[in-house]
Formats: sequence, structure tokens, C-alpha cells
Amino acid sequence: MISGRLLQGDGSLFPQGAHIEAGAAPIQLDKATDHTGVELNLPGACDEESGEPYFGLRIVETRDIFDVHIQFRAKDGQKYLTRLSGTVDRTALRAPTMVEALVWIEEFPDHAYC
Repeated sequence: MISGRLLQGDGSLFPQGAHIEAGAAPIQLDKATDHTGVELNLPGACDEESGEPYFGLRIVETRDIFDVHIQFRAKDGQKYLTRLSGTVDRTALRAPTMVEALVWIEEFPDHAYC
């Protein structure tokens, strides 16, 4: 589960809101009790094997976020405060646009589905 807010702008650009959505492709991390400080780079927009997008930005419709960078900044129980950045193609601005969000990501046990 991902929840959070976009870091850029005052909300006037997307008055109906903007949402980060997680795809179904798994992101594998080594076993650790705490991933704080870990950074991931996900080139492209999707998992090559499954074709599932890693993340999407939904304003009115969902657009894939590509070349995603994730930084795990803090942990609270099973949730991590993360900084997620990447590029969205063909947004409401009609040009590739860099997005950055501060979001909570919940960690699930192996083979758990939400």
C-alpha cells in the first residue's frame, strides 16, 4: 500500500489531486530488519519479465512513471517513509515531467498479497 503527497507545487496544478499507484511487479530486497538508507534505481517503466509497471501517476488517468529512484528514509513498524522520484510521460502538461513524492510504503511478508 502506498500513500503520500507530491512534494512539488501547491495543489493548484492538479485541483482534483494526483495519486501514486504501485504496480504488481515485485521489487526484491535482501532480507533485513530495516531498509532505512537503502536506495533503488529502477530503469525503464516496468518489470521486463511480467510487463507490469513499477509505479504510475494518476491525475485523471494513469501514466507510467519511468526511471524511478526510491530512497527509504525512515521506518515506522511495517511502513517506510520513502522519497520516490521519476519521470512521467505525456502528463497533463503534455511533456515528460519529473515528479517527486514523499510516500509511505507498507512492507508485506514474503508471498503476501494485499
